Amino acid sequence: MSQTGISSRASATQFMPPAFSGAGRPSRPGARVLPYLDDFLFVFSSEEQARLGARWVRESIEFLGLSCHPTKCQWEPSQSVYHLGITINTAAGVFEVPKQKLAKLRRLAIGLRITAKKNRRLVQKRELAKFCGFAQSVKLALTPAPLFLRNFYDDIKQPVGWSGRVRLSRSWFFVALC
Repeated sequence: MSQTGISSRASATQFMPPAFSGAGRPSRPGARVLPYLDDFLFVFSSEEQARLGARWVRESIEFLGLSCHPTKCQWEPSQSVYHLGITINTAAGVFEVPKQKLAKLRRLAIGLRITAKKNRRLVQKRELAKFCGFAQSVKLALTPAPLFLRNFYDDIKQPVGWSGRVRLSRSWFFVALC
């Protein structure tokens, strides 16, 4: 597995998707690209393809006149990589959330639950958004325990400022975290 991060957010969102979809340069056969803003994860089916692909990615980035942050790139193929806050292990076929992130997710959820119970389901809108954003960032690795965030996002839409309080929908207590 080869991973790279692009240093310019505007450049990455403007040029990288077409560049890696084959516009202007041929796309790399056998590669899967997982883009997120200015972070890209390239997945290849073999170590040999990953080595060739890493060289191709570097050349493509240079061709576009962009640069990569040297400490944020992993050019050597690996079957386990830490990417966007989760560990992706292709050999074992698992996505893992670090224990400290799980602990933070639990703390945020418990804090919201306690606040909601004390205040007749009223919680700070900013705290609810913080929980939803954090939960969304690790959701891929939590598929055995799915997070149902849609009702929370609906609650965030309530017309109050970010410093205000929103009332959680009645189904809020069905959200469970292990």
